[in-house]
Amino acid sequence: MMKHLWLFHPNFKKSIFNRALIESIQHDQHILITDVYQLYADTQIDITREQHDLEAADIIIWQFPLYWYSSPSLMKEWQDQVFQYGWAYGSNGSALNGKRIELAVSAGAAESQYHPNGKVGVSVKEALTPIYATIRFLGAETSGEPFVSYGVSSLDEADRKHYIEQYKAWLQAME
Repeated sequence: MMKHLWLFHPNFKKSIFNRALIESIQHDQHILITDVYQLYADTQIDITREQHDLEAADIIIWQFPLYWYSSPSLMKEWQDQVFQYGWAYGSNGSALNGKRIELAVSAGAAESQYHPNGKVGVSVKEALTPIYATIRFLGAETSGEPFVSYGVSSLDEADRKHYIEQYKAWLQAME
């Protein structure tokens, strides 16, 4: 089963945490990784290529750090360009109907902050509501439960390794 992971990380080369996650799976022959910021830093997205890759994937994974409780800007631009009327939605747009789309998200703040009484005031899942609405609108399927890594800006090596193992298990469970 082919999983295609689209990485939306604007600062991947400087990332410690997301880079460690990707490095832990980069040799898995069942996961194709596309670094969207590396390919399309100029926002000139190859729509045909992206649509083809989405169609070919059995499982679609969008991985990104939370930026102001949302996705990085290029992820939104990518969606705006790739999810075209007549392809992704509309009377003849059904390319992603029944596809499985999952989210892997990293948050700088601690889990306790993503709570009604925390500083953020909402859960990560609640912050991701617009993305889950998009997935549903496309006719795709999702567990609705993102893989979330909390406090990534201050993790020690043991905690980072623990998240890496959880991440690999999460990906493996998608079979």
